Amino acid sequence: MAMSPEELVEMTPFTIRGGEYVNLAAEAARNLFITHVKNQPATRSIFFSSNPHDSKEGQIHTGFDFNKFATAYVSKAISMTNGYGFAAAINVGAVDSYLKSVYESTEWIALGFELYSLTFPDDVKRGNHTFRNYVDHDREEWGKKLSDVVSTDPWMNNHVSRYIHNQWPHYNEDVNVILFKVHLLNESLVDKTFDELKKGIPKITNEFSTTTYLGVPLNAGDILGIVQKEIGKSTSSSYTPPVLPIPGGGATFPITQTTTRWGANVAAYITSQSKNYGFYSGKHPDNSKTSHSKPCTIL
Repeated sequence: MAMSPEELVEMTPFTIRGGEYVNLAAEAARNLFITHVKNQPATRSIFFSSNPHDSKEGQIHTGFDFNKFATAYVSKAISMTNGYGFAAAINVGAVDSYLKSVYESTEWIALGFELYSLTFPDDVKRGNHTFRNYVDHDREEWGKKLSDVVSTDPWMNNHVSRYIHNQWPHYNEDVNVILFKVHLLNESLVDKTFDELKKGIPKITNEFSTTTYLGVPLNAGDILGIVQKEIGKSTSSSYTPPVLPIPGGGATFPITQTTTRWGANVAAYITSQSKNYGFYSGKHPDNSKTSHSKPCTIL
């Protein structure tokens, strides 16, 4: 089937799942965000070394401080752990304050808009075509055709009738998808398209650029198991002083000192990464134990 304005207008990221109207492109944007957070170098090397990369990560050009966010996200999870005093090593008040400021900021909305713009073209499809096909081939002309279609009497009459008879429950979400598609194809036509749509559907609001596409705050509990597992890893090192010879023959084998440390990589992360952003409380984890062997004398 050939590309057409009719196919273009019907393309949507929404689907019904469990009775909810779910935006699949927004879900993809959130997943891209989480992937990029986990792939910040210092954080990935310790906690998420097997996390896959996403090809779209290289297209993220925002000035958002992903490294700081990743550190706060992991530090929050550390503050929820049990054992060896790791939780007390985190200044959880500073972590919560920072995360709250991010989630309530316009930067969070702008970041979501950028990532949504990256995922939308490939995740939205109809028939044999994705929205990417329209973006990559005469986008401005397709934007004009889309704007024209939703301004025609047949399209408008059909949708206004559905709206009036309460048969279009998600009319505002659907209209904003149309506006977003026009934005990606031919941004200059967004206002004109909105004005035409509002004539027939007066209650619509233009909010495609102010929607929180990244959704609700991330739950650090989702990575708690990973962090707790890393804390449970132990390493041991031993030191034995030189053997002491006994005059007249024989020798004394001195005490061997063995030190075991749990979560050494996590402790190092806290005193470097977390500390750099003010998320370290100053209390070092109580994560080491030293044992001694008994001396032995052989005559």
